[in-house]
Amino acid sequence: MFRIEPGLHTLTIAPARAAPGGVPGMSLPAAFVMAPNSGSADSVELLGTSGAGSWIGPEGGSVVLRGPPGGGHVLVTAYMLPGPAAVPLDIDLRPLDQKPAATTVPALPAAPATALRTELVLHIEREGDRHFATGSWAGRLGSRLRVEALAVRPLGAIRRGEIEYKVYAADGRETPWVTQGKLCGTRGQSLPLTGFAVRLAPRLSEEFDVVYRGAFFASGPVPAVRNGEPCFAPLPGDPLEAVEVRIVARGAA
Repeated sequence: MFRIEPGLHTLTIAPARAAPGGVPGMSLPAAFVMAPNSGSADSVELLGTSGAGSWIGPEGGSVVLRGPPGGGHVLVTAYMLPGPAAVPLDIDLRPLDQKPAATTVPALPAAPATALRTELVLHIEREGDRHFATGSWAGRLGSRLRVEALAVRPLGAIRRGEIEYKVYAADGRETPWVTQGKLCGTRGQSLPLTGFAVRLAPRLSEEFDVVYRGAFFASGPVPAVRNGEPCFAPLPGDPLEAVEVRIVARGAA
């Protein structure tokens, strides 16, 4: 049982030191992370999970936790191999609300007259689907409202099939590349995004770069990446709250 103070925390279980094994239908060692009284107002919330809790297998992983105003507890149950193979799991719990050391985040390139125009659609926690024009932040900076799905929809001369995007969940899973302006992620399942990527069709990528960055609960805005690179926070599992995307002429600063 772990005490969780108010605010955001990450609970990380390192890869197993013992050789993995298993029983029928289950790989071991494994751990199940759950919040007692899950769903009540004074219980700890496991972000990015659905159901009663989160399973972590021999490869290890992280869970992002939100402690209520009065604090709370999570229960971690370890399932071990029998006998000498039962090596304890390495568990690390630390706050996410502490901002990393201040860094200078470069601004995205200014949108030139030749920039390609697009629209961003985000499904935002408690707000639903919201539409934003590219060229500024899409989402709610500093709101701690989770982005649960996104779509990038071209305007003007770009065809919908010429922009592709994917998203990442708190457990590291990623979606396939999505196109045609379809929403990528989930609606109403309390599953926050923790990263995303955008790329252009080959015809456009010879002339343009797509440059983008995200803003996250604890990490804030992160440096820009481009052309299909994943955009993540430096803190594992940090939920996404806003994105910024621009398509600029290749070679723009």
